[in-house]
Amino acid sequence: MYKSVPILLIIFTFFLNAKTEEESKKKRIISLAPAVTEELFLLDAGDEVVGVSSYCKQPIETQQKKIVGTIITADIEKILTLKPDILIITPLFPIKLKEKLKSLRIKTKTSRNPKNYEELCKNFLFVADLVGKREKAQKMLSEVQKKLNKLKKKTKTGKKEKIFIQLGAKPIYTIIHESYFTDLINFAGGINSVPLDYKGAYYSRERVLVDNPDHIFIMDMGKIGENEKNIWQKFKIITAVKNSSIHIVDSSKIGSTTPFSFLEMVKFFSEKMSNPKTDCTKTLRTK
Repeated sequence: MYKSVPILLIIFTFFLNAKTEEESKKKRIISLAPAVTEELFLLDAGDEVVGVSSYCKQPIETQQKKIVGTIITADIEKILTLKPDILIITPLFPIKLKEKLKSLRIKTKTSRNPKNYEELCKNFLFVADLVGKREKAQKMLSEVQKKLNKLKKKTKTGKKEKIFIQLGAKPIYTIIHESYFTDLINFAGGINSVPLDYKGAYYSRERVLVDNPDHIFIMDMGKIGENEKNIWQKFKIITAVKNSSIHIVDSSKIGSTTPFSFLEMVKFFSEKMSNPKTDCTKTLRTK
Protein backbone atom coordinates (compact mmCIF):
# COMPACT_ATOMS: atom_id res chain seq x y z
CA MET A 1 0.00 0.00 0.00
CA TYR A 2 2.74 2.44 1.01
CA LYS A 3 4.65 1.73 -2.21
CA SER A 4 1.78 3.20 -4.21
CA VAL A 5 1.94 6.55 -2.37
CA PRO A 6 5.01 7.90 -4.29
CA ILE A 7 3.33 6.94 -7.57
CA LEU A 8 0.19 8.84 -6.61
CA LEU A 9 2.30 11.85 -5.63
CA ILE A 10 4.04 11.76 -9.01
CA ILE A 11 0.70 11.61 -10.87
CA PHE A 12 -0.74 14.44 -8.76
CA THR A 13 2.36 16.60 -9.32
CA PHE A 14 2.18 15.94 -13.08
CA PHE A 15 -1.42 17.15 -13.38
CA LEU A 16 -0.75 20.11 -11.07
CA ASN A 17 2.19 21.20 -13.22
CA ALA A 18 0.16 20.71 -16.40
CA LYS A 19 -2.59 22.94 -15.05
CA THR A 20 -0.10 25.58 -13.91
CA GLU A 21 1.56 25.54 -17.35
CA GLU A 22 -1.82 25.95 -19.07
CA GLU A 23 -2.72 28.89 -16.83
CA SER A 24 0.66 30.50 -17.47
CA LYS A 25 -0.08 30.48 -21.21
CA LYS A 26 -3.20 32.58 -20.73
CA LYS A 27 -2.86 36.22 -21.66
CA ARG A 28 -4.32 39.44 -20.35
CA ILE A 29 -6.12 40.93 -23.33
CA ILE A 30 -7.79 44.28 -23.89
CA SER A 31 -10.02 44.34 -26.97
CA LEU A 32 -11.23 47.62 -28.42
CA ALA A 33 -12.94 45.91 -31.38
CA PRO A 34 -16.51 44.66 -30.66
CA ALA A 35 -16.29 41.81 -33.20
CA VAL A 36 -12.95 40.64 -31.76
CA THR A 37 -14.32 40.73 -28.21
CA GLU A 38 -17.25 38.56 -29.27
CA GLU A 39 -14.92 36.16 -31.08
CA LEU A 40 -12.70 35.75 -28.01
CA PHE A 41 -15.74 34.60 -26.04
CA LEU A 42 -16.82 32.30 -28.89
CA LEU A 43 -13.38 30.69 -28.66
CA ASP A 44 -13.83 30.15 -24.91
CA ALA A 45 -11.13 32.73 -24.20
CA GLY A 46 -13.39 35.24 -22.46
CA ASP A 47 -11.52 34.73 -19.19
CA GLU A 48 -8.43 36.20 -20.87
CA VAL A 49 -10.25 39.46 -21.63
CA VAL A 50 -9.54 42.04 -18.92
CA GLY A 51 -10.73 45.18 -20.69
CA VAL A 52 -12.97 46.32 -23.55
CA SER A 53 -14.25 49.43 -25.29
CA SER A 54 -17.60 51.00 -24.43
CA TYR A 55 -18.93 49.67 -27.77
CA CYS A 56 -18.31 46.03 -26.86
CA LYS A 57 -21.77 44.77 -25.94
CA GLN A 58 -21.77 41.08 -26.90
CA PRO A 59 -21.90 38.62 -25.29
CA ILE A 60 -23.56 39.71 -22.04
CA GLU A 61 -20.46 38.62 -20.05
CA THR A 62 -18.63 41.55 -21.66
CA GLN A 63 -20.50 43.88 -19.33
CA GLN A 64 -18.44 42.52 -16.43
CA LYS A 65 -15.18 43.67 -18.03
CA LYS A 66 -13.42 46.98 -17.36
CA ILE A 67 -14.13 49.71 -19.93
CA VAL A 68 -11.06 51.64 -21.11
CA GLY A 69 -12.78 54.09 -23.47
CA THR A 70 -13.37 53.75 -27.22
CA ILE A 71 -11.21 52.93 -30.22
CA ILE A 72 -10.71 56.69 -30.73
CA THR A 73 -10.52 57.87 -27.12
CA ALA A 74 -8.83 55.03 -25.26
CA ASP A 75 -7.70 55.94 -21.74
CA ILE A 76 -3.99 55.12 -21.44
CA GLU A 77 -4.01 55.20 -17.63
CA LYS A 78 -6.83 52.64 -17.49
CA ILE A 79 -4.99 50.47 -20.01
CA LEU A 80 -1.78 50.56 -17.97
CA THR A 81 -3.68 49.73 -14.77
CA LEU A 82 -4.94 46.48 -16.35
CA LYS A 83 -1.38 45.43 -17.34
CA PRO A 84 -2.35 43.81 -20.66
CA ASP A 85 -0.13 41.42 -22.60
CA ILE A 86 -1.95 42.44 -25.79
CA LEU A 87 -4.13 45.38 -26.78
CA ILE A 88 -6.24 44.59 -29.85
CA ILE A 89 -7.10 47.65 -31.94
CA THR A 90 -8.49 48.48 -35.40
CA PRO A 91 -7.13 50.76 -38.18
CA LEU A 92 -9.20 53.61 -36.65
CA PHE A 93 -6.95 53.69 -33.59
CA PRO A 94 -5.07 57.06 -33.50
CA ILE A 95 -1.41 56.82 -34.55
CA LYS A 96 -0.25 59.09 -31.70
CA LEU A 97 -1.91 56.84 -29.13
CA LYS A 98 -0.34 53.78 -30.73
CA GLU A 99 3.13 55.39 -30.60
CA LYS A 100 2.58 56.36 -26.96
CA LEU A 101 1.63 52.79 -26.05
CA LYS A 102 4.67 51.50 -27.92
CA SER A 103 6.91 53.78 -25.85
CA LEU A 104 5.26 52.30 -22.75
CA ARG A 105 5.97 48.77 -24.06
CA ILE A 106 2.30 47.88 -24.53
CA LYS A 107 2.01 45.32 -27.33
CA THR A 108 -0.73 46.08 -29.88
CA LYS A 109 -2.29 43.88 -32.55
CA THR A 110 -4.47 45.30 -35.31
CA SER A 111 -7.66 43.59 -36.48
CA ARG A 112 -8.36 44.63 -40.07
CA ASN A 113 -11.66 45.86 -41.46
CA PRO A 114 -12.92 42.92 -43.57
CA LYS A 115 -13.97 43.59 -47.17
CA ASN A 116 -15.59 40.20 -47.74
CA TYR A 117 -16.56 36.96 -46.02
CA GLU A 118 -13.12 35.42 -46.64
CA GLU A 119 -11.47 38.28 -44.75
CA LEU A 120 -14.01 37.86 -41.93
CA CYS A 121 -12.76 34.30 -41.57
CA LYS A 122 -9.12 35.39 -41.71
CA ASN A 123 -9.80 37.87 -38.91
CA PHE A 124 -11.31 35.10 -36.81
CA LEU A 125 -8.22 32.93 -37.34
CA PHE A 126 -6.04 35.93 -36.46
CA VAL A 127 -7.87 36.21 -33.12
CA ALA A 128 -7.68 32.43 -32.60
CA ASP A 129 -3.90 32.49 -33.10
CA LEU A 130 -3.53 35.10 -30.36
CA VAL A 131 -5.03 32.69 -27.82
CA GLY A 132 -3.73 29.41 -29.28
CA LYS A 133 -7.12 28.24 -30.57
CA ARG A 134 -6.56 27.89 -34.33
CA GLU A 135 -7.65 24.23 -34.53
CA LYS A 136 -10.89 25.01 -32.67
CA ALA A 137 -11.48 28.04 -34.90
CA GLN A 138 -10.97 26.04 -38.10
CA LYS A 139 -13.55 23.47 -36.99
CA MET A 140 -16.03 26.23 -36.15
CA LEU A 141 -15.51 27.92 -39.52
CA SER A 142 -15.95 24.61 -41.31
CA GLU A 143 -19.41 24.22 -39.74
CA VAL A 144 -20.37 27.77 -40.70
CA GLN A 145 -19.24 27.19 -44.30
CA LYS A 146 -21.34 24.02 -44.58
CA LYS A 147 -24.44 25.92 -43.44
CA LEU A 148 -23.73 28.82 -45.81
CA ASN A 149 -23.25 26.46 -48.75
CA LYS A 150 -26.56 24.79 -47.90
CA LEU A 151 -28.33 28.16 -47.83
CA LYS A 152 -26.71 29.26 -51.09
CA LYS A 153 -27.75 26.01 -52.77
CA LYS A 154 -31.39 26.69 -51.84
CA THR A 155 -31.28 30.18 -53.38
CA LYS A 156 -29.20 29.29 -56.46
CA THR A 157 -32.15 28.88 -58.82
CA GLY A 158 -34.48 31.63 -59.96
CA LYS A 159 -34.14 35.37 -60.54
CA LYS A 160 -31.70 37.32 -58.37
CA GLU A 161 -33.71 39.92 -56.46
CA LYS A 162 -32.34 43.40 -55.83
CA ILE A 163 -31.57 44.45 -52.25
CA PHE A 164 -31.01 47.96 -50.92
CA ILE A 165 -29.35 48.26 -47.49
CA GLN A 166 -29.79 51.63 -45.78
CA LEU A 167 -27.05 52.52 -43.30
CA GLY A 168 -28.07 56.05 -42.35
CA ALA A 169 -30.68 58.78 -42.57
CA LYS A 170 -30.33 62.52 -43.32
CA PRO A 171 -28.24 61.80 -45.32
CA ILE A 172 -28.89 58.28 -46.58
CA TYR A 173 -25.91 56.00 -47.09
CA THR A 174 -25.76 52.48 -48.40
CA ILE A 175 -23.17 49.75 -48.93
CA ILE A 176 -20.45 49.70 -51.56
CA HIS A 177 -19.90 46.60 -53.68
CA GLU A 178 -16.45 45.98 -52.19
CA SER A 179 -17.70 44.92 -48.75
CA TYR A 180 -18.75 41.77 -46.93
CA PHE A 181 -22.35 42.98 -47.31
CA THR A 182 -22.15 42.02 -50.97
CA ASP A 183 -21.16 38.48 -50.00
CA LEU A 184 -24.01 38.45 -47.48
CA ILE A 185 -26.51 39.45 -50.19
CA ASN A 186 -25.11 36.86 -52.61
CA PHE A 187 -25.35 34.02 -50.07
CA ALA A 188 -28.96 35.07 -49.40
CA GLY A 189 -29.71 34.79 -53.12
CA GLY A 190 -29.86 38.48 -54.06
CA ILE A 191 -27.81 41.23 -55.71
CA ASN A 192 -26.87 44.73 -54.56
CA SER A 193 -29.34 47.20 -56.09
CA VAL A 194 -26.89 50.13 -56.29
CA PRO A 195 -24.64 50.74 -59.34
CA LEU A 196 -21.12 49.29 -59.37
CA ASP A 197 -19.57 52.78 -59.45
CA TYR A 198 -21.08 53.81 -56.10
CA LYS A 199 -18.20 54.66 -53.74
CA GLY A 200 -19.98 55.43 -50.48
CA ALA A 201 -21.22 58.99 -50.89
CA TYR A 202 -24.68 60.30 -50.04
CA TYR A 203 -27.42 58.28 -51.76
CA SER A 204 -30.70 60.03 -52.54
CA ARG A 205 -34.22 58.61 -52.39
CA GLU A 206 -34.55 59.50 -56.05
CA ARG A 207 -31.71 57.13 -56.90
CA VAL A 208 -33.37 54.36 -54.89
CA LEU A 209 -36.56 54.95 -56.89
CA VAL A 210 -34.56 54.49 -60.10
CA ASP A 211 -32.86 51.33 -58.77
CA ASN A 212 -36.29 49.99 -57.71
CA PRO A 213 -35.13 47.33 -55.20
CA ASP A 214 -37.22 44.26 -54.45
CA HIS A 215 -36.31 44.46 -50.76
CA ILE A 216 -35.13 47.26 -48.44
CA PHE A 217 -33.21 46.53 -45.22
CA ILE A 218 -32.69 49.44 -42.81
CA MET A 219 -30.08 49.42 -40.06
CA ASP A 220 -31.79 49.77 -36.69
CA MET A 221 -31.57 53.42 -35.61
CA GLY A 222 -34.27 53.31 -32.95
CA LYS A 223 -37.19 55.61 -33.75
CA ILE A 224 -35.30 56.94 -36.77
CA GLY A 225 -35.23 53.47 -38.32
CA GLU A 226 -38.97 53.04 -37.86
CA ASN A 227 -39.52 56.53 -39.24
CA GLU A 228 -37.47 55.69 -42.34
CA LYS A 229 -39.56 52.56 -42.86
CA ASN A 230 -42.74 54.66 -42.74
CA ILE A 231 -41.28 57.13 -45.26
CA TRP A 232 -40.41 54.36 -47.74
CA GLN A 233 -43.89 52.92 -47.49
CA LYS A 234 -45.25 56.11 -49.05
CA PHE A 235 -43.43 55.32 -52.33
CA LYS A 236 -45.95 52.86 -53.72
CA ILE A 237 -44.11 52.45 -57.04
CA ILE A 238 -41.10 50.73 -55.42
CA THR A 239 -41.28 46.95 -55.75
CA ALA A 240 -40.13 46.53 -52.11
CA VAL A 241 -43.20 48.49 -50.99
CA LYS A 242 -45.47 46.42 -53.22
CA ASN A 243 -43.91 43.27 -51.73
CA SER A 244 -44.29 44.61 -48.14
CA SER A 245 -40.57 43.88 -47.91
CA ILE A 246 -39.06 46.72 -45.85
CA HIS A 247 -37.25 45.45 -42.77
CA ILE A 248 -35.34 46.76 -39.75
CA VAL A 249 -31.98 45.06 -39.13
CA ASP A 250 -30.24 44.77 -35.75
CA SER A 251 -27.38 47.30 -35.98
CA SER A 252 -25.17 45.26 -33.64
CA LYS A 253 -25.20 42.39 -36.16
CA ILE A 254 -24.17 44.64 -39.04
CA GLY A 255 -21.76 46.88 -37.12
CA SER A 256 -19.98 44.06 -35.29
CA THR A 257 -19.79 41.17 -37.71
CA THR A 258 -18.21 37.79 -37.03
CA PRO A 259 -18.46 34.72 -39.31
CA PHE A 260 -21.25 33.50 -37.02
CA SER A 261 -23.34 36.69 -36.99
CA PHE A 262 -22.73 36.77 -40.77
CA LEU A 263 -24.43 33.37 -41.01
CA GLU A 264 -27.37 34.60 -38.90
CA MET A 265 -27.70 37.65 -41.12
CA VAL A 266 -27.74 35.50 -44.26
CA LYS A 267 -30.52 33.39 -42.70
CA PHE A 268 -32.44 36.56 -41.78
CA PHE A 269 -32.12 38.11 -45.26
CA SER A 270 -32.99 34.83 -46.96
CA GLU A 271 -36.09 34.35 -44.79
CA LYS A 272 -37.29 37.91 -45.35
CA MET A 273 -36.77 37.64 -49.10
CA SER A 274 -38.73 34.39 -49.25
CA ASN A 275 -41.47 35.41 -46.80
CA PRO A 276 -41.49 39.22 -46.42
CA LYS A 277 -44.36 39.26 -43.93
CA THR A 278 -42.82 36.80 -41.46
CA ASP A 279 -41.58 38.28 -38.19
CA CYS A 280 -38.11 36.88 -37.52
CA THR A 281 -36.62 40.17 -36.25
CA LYS A 282 -36.97 39.16 -32.59
CA THR A 283 -35.28 35.84 -33.23
CA LEU A 284 -32.33 37.59 -34.84
CA ARG A 285 -31.92 40.06 -32.01
CA THR A 286 -31.96 37.52 -29.21
CA LYS A 287 -29.19 35.30 -30.59
